[in-house]
Amino acid sequence: MFKIFFIFEMVEICYPYGIGDLIILKQYSLKNNINIEKILINKSLLKYRLNGDNYFKFVKKFINNLFKNCEIILLENEKKTVEIKNIHNSLKIYNLYDLYNFKHNYENTLINNKKYIIIHTKFRFDNKKNSDLFIENIMPILKNFFNNLRTKYKIIIAGEKEAEKNYENNILNVQTIYNLLENLKQENDVIDITSNMISSNNDINNFENELHIINKASANITFGHGGSYVMCNSFCDKNFCFIGNIKNYMPPEYEKISYRNLDIFLNELDIFLKD
Repeated sequence: MFKIFFIFEMVEICYPYGIGDLIILKQYSLKNNINIEKILINKSLLKYRLNGDNYFKFVKKFINNLFKNCEIILLENEKKTVEIKNIHNSLKIYNLYDLYNFKHNYENTLINNKKYIIIHTKFRFDNKKNSDLFIENIMPILKNFFNNLRTKYKIIIAGEKEAEKNYENNILNVQTIYNLLENLKQENDVIDITSNMISSNNDINNFENELHIINKASANITFGHGGSYVMCNSFCDKNFCFIGNIKNYMPPEYEKISYRNLDIFLNELDIFLKD
């Protein structure tokens, strides 16, 4: 549905153009020694976002910083392409922080050199059944966990307060856990850097600041899969990622470092936060 076109040695490849998808592609190219020289984006696909033109400007800068010396072309008409076969089974997780071409150095004045963790609010699962299971059965348990959380770590809440209402998010059933975190501030040192409509108001400087924060965190906490999940596992070495029953689009190398069992996830997270 959401397609981006890549040319590897004059072979055209069809692939999604979300942030997580592009990072997966970067991991794939590193594992398989592929030099990506040109990326073509179908203009008609930008309509699925509320501010498609702004997203294109943002993702163009992101691609330039992630894939060095890569040409980005906006196509007026769709082209027939060939999909990458089994891309998720052909990955190795590389830490991309030192490979990403940051345009400026970020000074983390909010943290003041204190150890911190990041809780990422956005989540999605691979189908409605797993999403409903998470909302109905898992979220009440998480709310109780966060209500009783007391930790020495500064806590940063990142992502969106509410998932933006656009076609893509509706299809993927993207939602947030933001309301579960409302009591954290009562007993913890919390910084809330969430925003509204982050998907349609992307700013490359703010985004790169978040990559810096993700990398320097003592740990990142994510739920489900998607952009935040892939970013954390590609830019930080310590993450607590709960994926539940997700089966589709789950690279084996990522699954190895994620949690399917909620009890084990919460127990190990609790030990870490009290250490």
